[in-house]
Amino acid sequence: MHIQQLRQRITPLAAAVTILISVTACDTAQSHIDAATLPDGSRYSGEMKDGKFHGQGVLHWPSGEIYTGGFSEGLKHGRGRWEFINGSVYDGEFAQGALQGDGTLTYRNGVRYEGAFREGEFDGEGTLISKNGDRR
Repeated sequence: MHIQQLRQRITPLAAAVTILISVTACDTAQSHIDAATLPDGSRYSGEMKDGKFHGQGVLHWPSGEIYTGGFSEGLKHGRGRWEFINGSVYDGEFAQGALQGDGTLTYRNGVRYEGAFREGEFDGEGTLISKNGDRR
């Protein structure tokens, strides 16, 4: 999955958060949701604050994608792991919903990129590693 496609996945999460706010009766205190199903079929379990995903949680999309990690104000934030439907996996840092900071993006063919991300794009120094271990 290309970075541009990853970025497109962030917008539905924001919409899901808005929907969850309207259907959840959470007060302003931090709370934990064992399981909530959103109208689009996504499922969330984890911590919430002020009706938004906040703290640690797990979000399952109907497509089979899974995000496990930190949330802040309804967006992916902090350390997390995003498993994509095509078999690619991102494990690293997020900020305000985007891949941001150090992380590893492993494609289903075994090739991986280890390095910095900024606003969902490769940024600065990084290493592309082939499935046989060659580094570029």
